[in-house]
Amino acid sequence: VKVAGDILPTYQDISFNLNFPTKKIGTFNLFGVGGSRLADFNTDPDWSETITENEVDKSKTGIVGLKHMVFLGKNSYLKSVASASINDYNYSYNHIESSTTRPQYSENSLRRNLRFSSFFHHKFSARHSLRSGLIFSQLHSEYLSKTDESVTLRNSQDINGNTQQIQAYTQWKWRFNQNLSLTSGLHYIYYAFNDRQA
Repeated sequence: VKVAGDILPTYQDISFNLNFPTKKIGTFNLFGVGGSRLADFNTDPDWSETITENEVDKSKTGIVGLKHMVFLGKNSYLKSVASASINDYNYSYNHIESSTTRPQYSENSLRRNLRFSSFFHHKFSARHSLRSGLIFSQLHSEYLSKTDESVTLRNSQDINGNTQQIQAYTQWKWRFNQNLSLTSGLHYIYYAFNDRQA
C-alpha cells in the first residue's frame, strides 16, 4: 500500500486502562494512550541532476491520566480526572548533494497540557438532576520554524509560552417525559493569556 505517492509512514501505538476499585473511597482508573508516526523519503527533482530532496515528517502524541469516582450516598457521586498530554511535531526539508546534507527548512511544534477536572452530580428524582464542576488547564506551547539563509538555518518564528484556563459550570436537567427534557445552566471561563473571561 502506497500512501501519498511513494511515502510509506511507519506507526507505533500503545494504550492501557487499569481499574482499581476500593470498598470505601471509590474506584480509581489509570489510563493512557500514545502513538508516533514517521515518514522519511527522498526524491530526485527535475531541476537538478546532482541534488536529492529529503523530507522527514514525524509526530508523537500521548496522554496519561488518573480518574476517580466515589458515590456520596444513593443519589450523588463525585468524579475527578487529572491528566497530562503531549503533542510533538517535527518536519524538515533538506537538499543532499555529494553525501552532504544542506537544511532548507524545518518546523517544530510542541504542546504540553496539564488538566484537572471535577464535578458533583446529584439526582433529586427520576426527572430532576443537578451537576456542578470545575476544570483547570495548564497550557504550554512551543513553535519554532527555520528557513535557509544560504549557509545555515535562521529562525523565522520562535514562540514559547505558558498560560492557564479556568472553567466552572452548573447544569440542571429536568425530564418532562420519556421523549422530552430540558437542560439549562451557567458556564464561566477565564483565559489568562489575554485576561479575558466570559
